[in-house]
Amino acid sequence: MGLDQADAAEARKRFLNRISVSILRWLQDNKGRIFYDENFIWWISEELGEPWGDRVKAREYGSGYWSDVTMETMTKGDFYQTLSVVEKAYQYLAEDRPGQIYDPYGFNRSEESINIWNFNERMNRIMLLSETDLGVFWKDGKFYLSGAKELDEALISDTLEWLSNYPATQKQFAIALGHYKKSIQTSSAGKDAITNSYTSVEALAKEILKNDRSFDKNSDELVEKLGLPKEYKNIVHYYKQLANEYGSRHAGSDPTHKEVEAFVYLTGLLLRLMTGV
Repeated sequence: MGLDQADAAEARKRFLNRISVSILRWLQDNKGRIFYDENFIWWISEELGEPWGDRVKAREYGSGYWSDVTMETMTKGDFYQTLSVVEKAYQYLAEDRPGQIYDPYGFNRSEESINIWNFNERMNRIMLLSETDLGVFWKDGKFYLSGAKELDEALISDTLEWLSNYPATQKQFAIALGHYKKSIQTSSAGKDAITNSYTSVEALAKEILKNDRSFDKNSDELVEKLGLPKEYKNIVHYYKQLANEYGSRHAGSDPTHKEVEAFVYLTGLLLRLMTGV
């Protein structure tokens, strides 16, 4: 009867509820007390530029510290703030910053065990339960802005995996996707997304061709190396022109969000072609 359907606002509200129950409270239970202690609060305060660290106080009696800050209060009930807090919690665990978690990369499937495997399992389940498109998707500790699902999988999600053998390029493309997510709100983020997208292609071209030339000088040789039809030289030429026009390295025009999206997808296509060498 359609009673389970929800509009975008309702779907995001339910998403926040699921995050609170399945992620934030899970991390802050007795076995995850490190996500409630002063070290985590100080660290995430600095990472996100928040004042929560000021609310960590030395205990008047006994040793240690206390604070009234919780991960729920960190999210402020805001969708995008919640995404940031969840990403940082994953990073804290992945980098084993607490130094108190046994085998953070373990595969202990016990629901209460805090490790990367369970974190991703919980997040993937939450994303699948969403009643409608939330505008983002989850991939290995990061939220990425979603567009067309088929393109997201082929040109963003899969490409990030294929770039695992090229960590410098993977890092640049991941940074580009982070800026792309922010480009809904600020045009400067869109320019940064284009710049880092272009830099990721440039970095991979250098690795493939084993030189240190700029992409402007490498592009024709790259097309030949990939065995692509010569018409691709025109595509790459206009890709470079767009980067020159919109990239943050130049003073050109401010791109619209849709233009940024198109450039990011085109970057994913080029990276996919290049990783097939």
